[in-house]
Amino acid sequence: MPKYYLKNFAIKNGKRGKKRKYFINVYDNVSGHSFFGAIDTIAYEDYYYEAPDNPQMYKDGKPVLSVNEVEDFLGKLESLIAPRLDKLITLLDSSPETISTFLNSEENRMWIGLHYLLQFYRTKNWKQHSSSLEKENLKQILLYKEFYHGWNEARYRKNLEILNEFSTEKASWKQIIKLLDLEDLNRDLNQIGNYVWSIGENNSKINIVTSDCPIILFDYFPDDSKTYYCSYLPLSPRYCLIIYHEYFITSQLKHLNSKMMSLNETEVKKFNSLLKDKCSKFLFSQQPISKDHFQ
Repeated sequence: MPKYYLKNFAIKNGKRGKKRKYFINVYDNVSGHSFFGAIDTIAYEDYYYEAPDNPQMYKDGKPVLSVNEVEDFLGKLESLIAPRLDKLITLLDSSPETISTFLNSEENRMWIGLHYLLQFYRTKNWKQHSSSLEKENLKQILLYKEFYHGWNEARYRKNLEILNEFSTEKASWKQIIKLLDLEDLNRDLNQIGNYVWSIGENNSKINIVTSDCPIILFDYFPDDSKTYYCSYLPLSPRYCLIIYHEYFITSQLKHLNSKMMSLNETEVKKFNSLLKDKCSKFLFSQQPISKDHFQ
């Protein structure tokens, strides 16, 4: 998880020294244990983008991309995203009447939209999903080769056995390409940038939490006539971004575009519960996480 994002859910100036400014409450959704830690150690994992057992990552025995190359590229993007996200949250706290103007800016939508996309494509859930897709693609390639060169059952079974040892714990090539393909990212940005965006404001005593898989998809039923496909991204304990997957120029929901809406305790607990159900392992919060945060 990027530190520039987690710090919006953290407590500044913890008790463990001046070097670690931001501390956060973490809930392990697998073990059920909770702990309080510095985000510079929580938002870190060695070799996350290394895939040594993926043959597509190598050419002539040498890696096509180094681990640092991927991280350096993402770091440059994040250094440009962070000031926009900070400004959005500052405006929400101090000048909410300016939010429509801020969100209607094409440049602001681009950077906040890029933050949204990176949180989607960098997660372990997406890594596992893309690795599974990659396995299926490689299985099809194996089948094609056997039919093309003449079927050899023993060779096919041996190759399939090797393929099944492919580690889904390593970053998949598809995930890295998705992150580094600027044309693909730009196409996705153009699409979501033209959707209806709203800001949800938490008016309860329960914090909005985030997770290691912070984007959730859900259906919205304003009436009985139509169902809208939506996504949700926590921004801070008090705010969230809700994107209705409808083009704001033509949608019946265009009146919601770049507007703020109030969320009550029931709605906050609902979104927190959806995050808990979909997270890979960890939930993060400014408050200690308890069952009171969920439905």
